[in-house]
Amino acid sequence: MDVFLRASWWWSRRDELANRQLVDIFARHGHPCADITSPAAVDASLQTAVENEAARGELADWIDMISTRRSGSGIQNPGHSLGENIDYLTRRLDEKPVTATALRQCRQQIGFTDELLREGCDLPELAHPDEAMTDLLSRSRIVRAQVLAAEPTEP
Repeated sequence: MDVFLRASWWWSRRDELANRQLVDIFARHGHPCADITSPAAVDASLQTAVENEAARGELADWIDMISTRRSGSGIQNPGHSLGENIDYLTRRLDEKPVTATALRQCRQQIGFTDELLREGCDLPELAHPDEAMTDLLSRSRIVRAQVLAAEPTEP
């Protein structure tokens, strides 16, 4: 697989530290990326950078570094999906009435989240959580407990 595709794939894992390093690589080689969150902007910067031998070499090193740092795991930064999961569960619990079906779906979502956290336990975001991730994990535990303790208000 070529450097462009591998770099694009690792960028899509949403590892914020690694993506800041990617921006630095682009800037060092004269290919600034206006918006590291934009697939089109990243693709344009990558396309230009891989045509430069020195930049391509640095990108290959970046790919090796991120692959090692993330233990080869392709799991995206769990902070992004964890926040969305908290919002989903909170929204479902706030719905009235809370049906047995809604609770079953919420509990299924908790199972998916638990699996994500188990699979990603060695990722940098979970192995060494920053304040934002610690807050997300705490909020996740709280909403998880609320869902598991909830009783349907309607069958």
